[in-house]
Amino acid sequence: MEYFHSSGGNPNPGFVYRFLVKEVNKEMWQWLEKYPLHGPFDRWYIQRNGDPYSKNEDKKEIPMVQIENRKAAYMFMLAYSEYIIANKSLYEVEP
Repeated sequence: MEYFHSSGGNPNPGFVYRFLVKEVNKEMWQWLEKYPLHGPFDRWYIQRNGDPYSKNEDKKEIPMVQIENRKAAYMFMLAYSEYIIANKSLYEVEP
């Protein structure tokens, strides 16, 4: 899949499949990059929320993985279920 790059304005693409995750590690990043989709609606994005240096747990950074393609979102959900804190998708993620 292709990483979403903003050309100005709001950098958050607001893809419909969204997962709050504990962390985004190197393996997860590589999985997203190498997932075999290359169409116009096969992108992903990591939205960073909060402050990574905060000592207050309520303000800690919680990354949100956003995926544009339903099938890729489902496969991500299966592959990284132990990292997912919450599914914030706007639609049901199913095969």
